[in-house]
Amino acid sequence: MRILERIRAGSGLEREASYGLQAGLLAIALIGITLATFGPFFFLSLAYVLMSAAGAFALLGWRWADRVLHLAKTQSRVRTDAQIGRILSIVSLLFVLYYSGLWILLAVTWPIVLFFGLLAWSAHRARVNARDPSTEAGA
Repeated sequence: MRILERIRAGSGLEREASYGLQAGLLAIALIGITLATFGPFFFLSLAYVLMSAAGAFALLGWRWADRVLHLAKTQSRVRTDAQIGRILSIVSLLFVLYYSGLWILLAVTWPIVLFFGLLAWSAHRARVNARDPSTEAGA
């Protein structure tokens, strides 16, 4: 109950950091539920739906946490929530890549993925620096 009150009363950054943490936790929970379906009641369609949902929540959590971590004016508690959310999101994305078999596709097409990943990263850096270079963390 205390966490919900903190989220509702907090600023936009606190809310987004908390959303990032919650999305990362939800992605990890969905992966755990997916691994639990690999038992005697195995249902492949359900496993793929759960993995897709875990990947979607991990990407959302990464986005919310990334927004908060690029601002230097955030409190340490808010930054900690965002960092934990980003770590959980990355770990769950790695699980999704492994258990869905997408790592094989990634291993075959890694030069293309690397090229477009570097383009996306440079566009992201340009967008963050264009917003306000003085608010960039570490600057």
